[in-house]
Amino acid sequence: MSIYEYNRELHMQVIAEEEREEGKREGKIEGKIEGKREGKIDSLLMILHTKGEIPDELAVLIRGVKDEQILTRWTELALKTTSVEEFEEMIKL
Repeated sequence: MSIYEYNRELHMQVIAEEEREEGKREGKIEGKIEGKREGKIDSLLMILHTKGEIPDELAVLIRGVKDEQILTRWTELALKTTSVEEFEEMIKL
């Protein structure tokens, strides 16, 4: 076999390595997104903690939010409120 002939095994190894690298890149991106979300959650809870005691149900609700825009909006609301109770009223749907 010459060096110009197709080597299926080598080709499959190259493809597998490319897929592993792509998976690593995607994992890093997902990790950064999750870290950013967790940071927003922690900030929101810290702000609320300065306004009073945070009920467990509210903390669970906040920690379950996946949408960063909602977390940003809620953080802005938390900064404007005078109490945790007021915040809870403002976020009721």
